[in-house]
Amino acid sequence: MVITGHFELDQKQFHLGETLWVTLVIQNESDQAVFLFVARGRDHGLQITVKQGGGAHLQDLSREPEVGLVPEQRLSPHETFRQRYQLSQWLSFTEPGDYTVECAIEVEAYNASLHQDTVNRVATKVLISTDLRFTILPNTVVDDQGLQRFQDAGDVESLLKFVETTGKAPRNYQEAANSMAPIFQAISSGRPPAYDQLDRETLRHRMSEVEEILKWMADSKKAEIKATAIQVMGFLGWESFIPYLSQCLCSGIQWERLAAISALGEIPSERALDALRAVVEDPDPEIRAATGAALFKLSSKL
Repeated sequence: MVITGHFELDQKQFHLGETLWVTLVIQNESDQAVFLFVARGRDHGLQITVKQGGGAHLQDLSREPEVGLVPEQRLSPHETFRQRYQLSQWLSFTEPGDYTVECAIEVEAYNASLHQDTVNRVATKVLISTDLRFTILPNTVVDDQGLQRFQDAGDVESLLKFVETTGKAPRNYQEAANSMAPIFQAISSGRPPAYDQLDRETLRHRMSEVEEILKWMADSKKAEIKATAIQVMGFLGWESFIPYLSQCLCSGIQWERLAAISALGEIPSERALDALRAVVEDPDPEIRAATGAALFKLSSKL
């Protein structure tokens, strides 16, 4: 059994107060399937050590609830598993500067599934550790409140003001937001989005901007905005949403998991099938039922 892994950041520069996500990447280099158990959080899992930078403050672990493990993950030979963690919920920064943060985790890999009673299961412990180097910039450049207002209420004008302060191309995001107008109208009115008013080809023309807007929405603390974003990801059916939706399957909130399962069931891709198979034997009967329905739907599309 050969398991390798590392941690990676989405970007190398962040502004004070900006959300930082780190992704654990695990690769099965073996010629046989392996079965993984990965911690959802810091409790008995992710270890964070600040190696460089004077303005970093790590939250006391005693304040974090026990979030347990991600359901058993099956990795086929040479398959990759990704698990995202919101680093900034545990680590805050008060000063700009260059930082080095070590993220480490010990993962248990098995040669057989927990559900294979007749097989002698052998565990291999794999320690994964990466030094992440990044820069924290002053927050005077970015209108973080604009992003917050957008995530709280779907306020497009606030979104565009935020985008302008990040150095991105506001016109591209304006075009993307215009093509998503039925979504924002639905949020403001409290009604379900009118998907028949969305033009997939127009949305695809601004694919990267649409993806980013939906992921900002999906990071909202407002359940209705997060749910809408996940539903639209399923409606669009882009493979690029699969890693994000796969992470939602590991959420501790049942409705988020059910929404992600439904969305994955709309994406005609073997990768979506693999993501759903990871929860087909989940302990929650509603999750199992929804997964079965999604897999059945996908089988007719592939």
